[in-house]
Parts: sequence; C-alpha cells; structure tokens
Amino acid sequence: MPDPISIANEAAKHDDRWLFIALLTIGLIAVWMIVKYFMAQIGVLSQRIDAIHTEYQGYLRDQNDRLSKIIAENTAVLRLVEKHIPRP
Repeated sequence: MPDPISIANEAAKHDDRWLFIALLTIGLIAVWMIVKYFMAQIGVLSQRIDAIHTEYQGYLRDQNDRLSKIIAENTAVLRLVEKHIPRP
C-alpha cells in the first residue's frame, strides 16, 4: 500500500490541468447538490404555503358567511324599526 507522501509526490508530477479539471468537477458536483437541496426546500415551502392558503380560504369563507348572517339580521331589525317609527 503506497503511503500518502508518495501519492502526493505522484500527484505533484502531473500537469496542473488535471488539478483544474478535478476542482472544476468537484465544484460542479457541489453546485448541483446545493441546487438540488434548495429546489427540495422550495418544494416543501410551496406545499406549506398551499396548505396555509387553503386554511385561510376556509377561514375567510366562514367569516364571510357569518358576516352575511349578521347583515341579514341587521337588515331585518332595521325594517322592523322603520315600520314602528313614523316618518315626518
């Protein structure tokens, strides 16, 4: 088994072009992994936003129904009051 010093000496004998290609390859793999990670995070966040949006739509629907009932009740009370108060 070759020792680490002989491996380093063998690598030092090679042209720097191979070092550049190796670093470029490692850099591209790192960038690819980072992009893949962030795309997965965007997918998770998109699902969470959709869930919150759906929940909020349900809340707004309930509040609109409640408000419609309140308006209908107030309109009925106003009509009753108008019947009992004479106009000049």
